[in-house]
Amino acid sequence: GAAGYPDFSILTADGKVIFRYQDGYAYFYGKTPNAAVEVSARRPVGSDLYAYKTGIAKLLDSAIVTVKLALTGDSWRERWVIPQRIADRLYAVYGQGADGWISVSSTDDAENLTSRKPLNGVTVARTNFTLVDISADAKTGLFGPDGHRIDCTTATGTITITGIRAETLKGYYLDTDGTWEYRIDGGSWVAVNEAGSGNTSEIEISGLSTASTHTLEIRTTGNTGTVTFYGFYATGISGIEVSKMANSGATAPQYASIVDDESVHYILQDIGVDLVEVCLGTNDFNQGVGLASYRSGLESLGSAYKSARTETGIVITS
Repeated sequence: GAAGYPDFSILTADGKVIFRYQDGYAYFYGKTPNAAVEVSARRPVGSDLYAYKTGIAKLLDSAIVTVKLALTGDSWRERWVIPQRIADRLYAVYGQGADGWISVSSTDDAENLTSRKPLNGVTVARTNFTLVDISADAKTGLFGPDGHRIDCTTATGTITITGIRAETLKGYYLDTDGTWEYRIDGGSWVAVNEAGSGNTSEIEISGLSTASTHTLEIRTTGNTGTVTFYGFYATGISGIEVSKMANSGATAPQYASIVDDESVHYILQDIGVDLVEVCLGTNDFNQGVGLASYRSGLESLGSAYKSARTETGIVITS
């Protein structure tokens, strides 16, 4: 325990001591105290949350700053209802930033318990792109940090994202042999002829008005190769920026299978998350994932965020 923390006991109704905390050690009924395992070795102190807390303090002091929160894990964080409630509560206190991560899987638009729609009224529509998902498919190729990607091998693929609130908008893709073009708010089309590097790349559209929302359109006109997108990212507005980066049905080992992907590291490093909340465990339990594998998966996922940005804080929700 922390230095100076007061000793205390927990008693039954008839006065029997079933738990005693004294001088930094925990004593349990029927157990011999183990001096080798101190409470302080297990107590989460939140010491790695300083970047997030510093940003929050600045927002409360009316500074112009963006605090970046990522919500990752399984359906408790990909489905729209709970993440939107979390975001709304934070927006009310600290101010609303841009829309953050926009998943390629988020094509739902209903507001119900199973909807995976994006936050804040953003909509995503796509045609002739195939969704690949770590919770539904065998691990093949690279993925975004939410365990999704979309592939198109035709010249008729389209993506339309509307209602985007951002000053800067990015699209992350795999640079292979694809051909496509994009435009913002109905403007001129910009052609992208991929160079075939095999690495993650991005388009960046900056200088967007923060007084209105925006529409991004993508089409694979002229494509004879494969066009792959990992996701999109809206940023650049002061306040708290909440990114829904989760995967319904996912387990901790499935996340561990993608943390070494070049695409995951590239995107997480580029975004620079202040705090990530990891909500995993339901599918691990239901699918019989062993405790060691569950723990190892959580550690691998946390390490991926830490290696991308050392200052990223981690909160685990089971």
